[in-house]
Amino acid sequence: MRPAVHLAFVAVSLLLARSAASLALLGPRVDYPTPLAPVEVASADLNLDGQRDLFIPGTQDTVSALLGTPSGVFSSYSSSPLPGEPWAVALADLNADGFFDAVVTDFGFDKVSILLGDGSGSFSLYQQYPTLKWPSSVALGDLNSDGMLDAVVTDNGHAAITMFLGLGGGSFALGQSMVVLGKPNGASIADLNHDGLMDIVCVNGGSSKLSVLLGHGDGTFDPRADYTTGSGPSDVALCDMNGDDVLDAVTCNEGGRSISVLLGDGVGGLAAPINKYTGRASASVVCGDFDGDGTCDVAVSNYNWGTIQVVHGNGNGTLGTIETLSAGTQPRGMVAIDLNHDWRPDLAVCNAGSNSVSVWLSHSPTTDVTMGAIALFGAGPNPSTGVFSLEMTVPRSGTVVANVYDVAGRRCMSEDFGYLGPGAQSKTGSSGNRVGKFMRPRAWWPDRDRARHSGRRWRCGSARGCGSPVPGA
Repeated sequence: MRPAVHLAFVAVSLLLARSAASLALLGPRVDYPTPLAPVEVASADLNLDGQRDLFIPGTQDTVSALLGTPSGVFSSYSSSPLPGEPWAVALADLNADGFFDAVVTDFGFDKVSILLGDGSGSFSLYQQYPTLKWPSSVALGDLNSDGMLDAVVTDNGHAAITMFLGLGGGSFALGQSMVVLGKPNGASIADLNHDGLMDIVCVNGGSSKLSVLLGHGDGTFDPRADYTTGSGPSDVALCDMNGDDVLDAVTCNEGGRSISVLLGDGVGGLAAPINKYTGRASASVVCGDFDGDGTCDVAVSNYNWGTIQVVHGNGNGTLGTIETLSAGTQPRGMVAIDLNHDWRPDLAVCNAGSNSVSVWLSHSPTTDVTMGAIALFGAGPNPSTGVFSLEMTVPRSGTVVANVYDVAGRRCMSEDFGYLGPGAQSKTGSSGNRVGKFMRPRAWWPDRDRARHSGRRWRCGSARGCGSPVPGA
């Protein structure tokens, strides 16, 4: 059974036409300097000021944090030494001190480092563990149901994934290595079959396959199941692409210059891929509702083109219009998260060739309706029942639409009040007009670090979010 939905706010707008050339609700690009040749980025509140920050490993002896502000602008920068070739990262509180820590892979020196955060945005090296060859990605989740986060590392040069079992206090013990297919990348941890236990997904760039290992909750797994993707998959995201409250897998395919959507069946299986040709090789993929229509869209970074592509979801698992945005040189790792507190996903991508991170903040095309009092139930079943009421001032005549968003920033109810004249209005809407279910997509999850401070315990700690809260937490 899905957890209760916590409805967060109502946004009201006059219904205005948007330009077909700008379907995503993303503002202009802003670039920030980073360490040399960054390939991955993660987001969390690193200095406990209530703002989303960015953690960026540089591939030359340094990791850095860009500290955020309420507006989504990054105003300060801190660096911490980490000798080697820092590559992929996952963030979580590993030692229960209330501060985010980092698990960072070292691609060139075959190790994984545990960095403990001090709550100011700085980190210190605590432990290092050897891996197999070329650790290319890392994800965190409780794989053996002991309440401690474990790590999964993909060994790109050894056709395997390796578990590190969490011992508490930031320490890990080497677990089993599981053989997958050639050149594994992009591991994710989530509950794919709704049994409350964590499963593992990774893509295999050398075999055009995606591997799924269904967990037993004790650190062991069913035999690996492999599913066909487009050619040369380089990353995977988990999100609900067709509104059935089941996680689906989305891969970006470097060799095939395409995106594949594999719809989940709710019991851990995946359907044949629905492929969308993009025309450009891509290195990273994230999901989010970038156009505000209540369905999941997909964004990919085009390493050789200096662009990102936002591909709009049709709500049934298929993908539609492609919008291309200019990025820095050689864009790679991405994150989609709410940086400016407007409950919509923003985008950040690190640029390995220009030593920068590019940020696009979301914006609304209609912001001229003045909100008054709002009466809104705070939590409801999933799907929801209930009503909301609100007062507003309409500046001019037009069609007025109210959208209700959950804490994940996803539109879940919509009320069309029709054509209204200017002036004060008082209206009531009902959840009978809900436009989607309330699965939290992998890629944007603004309440995850708030949940940590309010005592809710999450089963997943991947860099870009995944899974569901622990039942009953």
